[in-house]
Amino acid sequence: MVRHLQPTEHGLPLELYMFTNTTEWAVYEGIMADLFDHLFAAIKFFDLEIFELPASDDVRKFNFKNSLE
Repeated sequence: MVRHLQPTEHGLPLELYMFTNTTEWAVYEGIMADLFDHLFAAIKFFDLEIFELPASDDVRKFNFKNSLE
């Protein structure tokens, strides 16, 4: 099930509800990982973008080693 939340300055947040027929944590995590892999792969077909704050590019630019000195 998918529903959208209140729009923000960053876009339209989505809430995803997914259920499995297993209670085994490792199996559940694998299923969720597969679902998100499929979602991320299909995003371009709908001309959508994923917003991440902070963006992974921003985190890569930050040099943790220099900040500790």
